[in-house]
Amino acid sequence: MDYITLSGAATIPEGFTTADIEVSPYQDALLEWDETVALTLHPTNSYFLDPDHPAATLWLFDTASVTQQFTQVVQCPGPVSVEHNPYTNSLIVSYNFWSGGIPRNFTNYTVNGNGTPWTGIQGLGTDVCPELHFATVKASLSNFVAGDMYFGIGPITNSTTTNAFTRVAWVSANGTTTNLSWATLTDATDQETCPVTGALYVDQTGIFEHDLIVVTGNGLDNGGHVWRVKAQPGGASGSKTLFASIPGAPSLEGVITLPDNFQKYGPLAGRMITSSKWVEPPLLYAIDPNHDITSLPVDIIYPEDLDIIPTDANGNCSQDLYCSATVDDCIYRLPKEALAACGGDILITDAGEVVGGAKLVVFHWDATNVAFLRKTIFHPAGLGTGIFEHVCFAPISLQALSP
Repeated sequence: MDYITLSGAATIPEGFTTADIEVSPYQDALLEWDETVALTLHPTNSYFLDPDHPAATLWLFDTASVTQQFTQVVQCPGPVSVEHNPYTNSLIVSYNFWSGGIPRNFTNYTVNGNGTPWTGIQGLGTDVCPELHFATVKASLSNFVAGDMYFGIGPITNSTTTNAFTRVAWVSANGTTTNLSWATLTDATDQETCPVTGALYVDQTGIFEHDLIVVTGNGLDNGGHVWRVKAQPGGASGSKTLFASIPGAPSLEGVITLPDNFQKYGPLAGRMITSSKWVEPPLLYAIDPNHDITSLPVDIIYPEDLDIIPTDANGNCSQDLYCSATVDDCIYRLPKEALAACGGDILITDAGEVVGGAKLVVFHWDATNVAFLRKTIFHPAGLGTGIFEHVCFAPISLQALSP
């Protein structure tokens, strides 16, 4: 136990609605997973309990969660998404989004921190997508080319144009060629009219045939669609399939596919994982190749982005993490050492827009206890602060900006 033994009971006096219970964690040098303290109301014949709120859980976070060594490596106005481009071995950042995408929407940052224009794309703002997230292809598979970039463009707000369906745009690996209508999310029976709220991902497992996975949403209860898009030789798009529609049409953010390894991922193994931060409680959705959908509550985490932590042979994180911090107008780097022993685990980014501030949460499957362990790392300004959007791992290490 990592806190001073509790008294065992507290009484809420008649006429009062609260009572104080002090939980005092021990200060030690151990690096540990998040832990919980459960408080339960005890029923008697003299009062009634709300059946929806008979107990509460308090989370204890390790000291390292709020003392990690983030460093600013890039300054730019209103960054939204950051991705590693394996073709150029550099970072691409989407920014200027809330200023209408002017003078441009994308910049390329090399390992020395120098930024140069990436593509001639400009003018993409909130009228065509809630947030300008994108994905770069990490390895050439199934006609997708390493370094190529894909992002979603939703129907124009209040558009009277017919067939104003959601599109997927494409940018070549060297940034010189673009196609804002590479694929339109419509097939013989389905048409997508919700924007891509924050997630595209090329399946790395082969379980979903190395397709481009696209999830949609718009606001609290609009979207909930999962599309699979194929590529054709020569750079053209192939078939588009509405693979799943999640009940309640939740706005989806973040998507990955997990290897079929139960020892590592438990009940999420071999499935496509997406999430919604706007439902209550926030949920992860696991979708198997047969379209079956299950959900997993993620208490006090409001998922914005999902990633798999790259691993070395010893199970340690093998790449630095780069975090897009919109309010701070910068990209932060978290060194790989901060995620030691977390190689291959799931990383959930909580934007901090709902409650509790921005944070990174490692999900680790404990096969012995048949449960997910968690480790939380808060925004560098501390608990309850900041906004994170997209994050990415990269095999490069940009240096900290001069103070």
